[in-house]
Amino acid sequence: MTSIDWSKFAPNTKPNELGEKFQDLCYDLLGAMRYKNLKWHGGPGDRGRDIEAIFECGDPDGEGRSEKWFVECKYRSSVGIPRAEINDKLAWADAEKPNVFLLITNSHLSPNTQVWLEKMEGDKRYRIRYWERKILENLLLGYPELIDKYFQKETVEKAETTLQRPYKFLDYFEEEDAEIFFGRDEDTSRLISQIGSFRLVLLCAKSGAGKTSIINAGLKPVLKKGYLIAYVRALDDPAVAIKKQVNHLLASPVSEGISLHHFLEQAVTSGQKTIVIFFDQFEEFFIRLSREYREAFIDEVMECYDDKSLKVKFVFSMREDYLAQMDTFKGKIPTIFHHIYRLERLSDNQAKEAITKPAKLVRIDYEPKLVAELLKELSREGVDPPQLQIVCNKLYDTCNTNLQDVVFLTKFFSYVGDNEK
Repeated sequence: MTSIDWSKFAPNTKPNELGEKFQDLCYDLLGAMRYKNLKWHGGPGDRGRDIEAIFECGDPDGEGRSEKWFVECKYRSSVGIPRAEINDKLAWADAEKPNVFLLITNSHLSPNTQVWLEKMEGDKRYRIRYWERKILENLLLGYPELIDKYFQKETVEKAETTLQRPYKFLDYFEEEDAEIFFGRDEDTSRLISQIGSFRLVLLCAKSGAGKTSIINAGLKPVLKKGYLIAYVRALDDPAVAIKKQVNHLLASPVSEGISLHHFLEQAVTSGQKTIVIFFDQFEEFFIRLSREYREAFIDEVMECYDDKSLKVKFVFSMREDYLAQMDTFKGKIPTIFHHIYRLERLSDNQAKEAITKPAKLVRIDYEPKLVAELLKELSREGVDPPQLQIVCNKLYDTCNTNLQDVVFLTKFFSYVGDNEK
């Protein structure tokens, strides 16, 4: 995915004036989109918003209508936006009663603040929206002239400016999909904590729960900042697969004609980092490989695991119904079952994030009633990620992807009915 280097924002601007410059950027962005009648409410007496604007949108029956938006712009060089600061701004919106209160920031809101805002919205007569850094960047990439105006040259890290589809349909998430991967923040944080604390972790889940996706789009982008990451499948000789994948990461490859333990010792020295080896879909180890290959590999893993000075971590990911098969490791690694992480289906809150947040990246908003109805239909002791992606892909197809849109409950189910005839 394309990203923007915010260290190059507003060159030659004094640090204490960057906030005002960011307001200018937000004003121009809204003007470039479908917002009309923009008015400034800046300065010390901004009364809870920096910009007032009108947004023209369509009702489910095709009739147009106008919404008043109050827009608060918050520039931050590093830290996030505290809840108290947002609460002060909502007080004035309570008095004015806009249709929408929008917070735009180049930073982020903490998960707790996001949950708090969602609860606050339930008590308000207006909708609360927020465009964090990822959403803001994707919007800006649709308007190269604004990037040219407000940033130094070569601000965009990749030349690509087209926005990808926000849902994966039946495909799993790749590493480059990290920016549209939502709903697994808590699972990702807990797994990163386990991987950081322990040298061997078992990740298991029911088929389709999203093990490959959380490895690719959740764990790898974060762990790469401090580790060398090798992603391996046990299709043939697992030790050979590890050596080939690790050598791809090294500037100076290591000879592969040695034991796995000695290879990894030299690889750590060469790479100057701890190595994390992900074995994905590890049920293949038990399905595809002969007993001879399995026993040889278990011995090699044991040798690596017994060397506590070896800076290598193993993560074995597999279907839950194959977890018991890891008992074959127990004779050589007695602690094999000590650190297990079970990835459950998505909770309603996680599923809500996975539905709404990717859409916001492409300027699409869903009526709360529509989201609630989708969750009601999808939730069966949790939400199955593949089923969610199928529905969301169809949901996305109801939208005009070139313009910001609000998708309503009746509009979506009318579209589904028409296309199933």
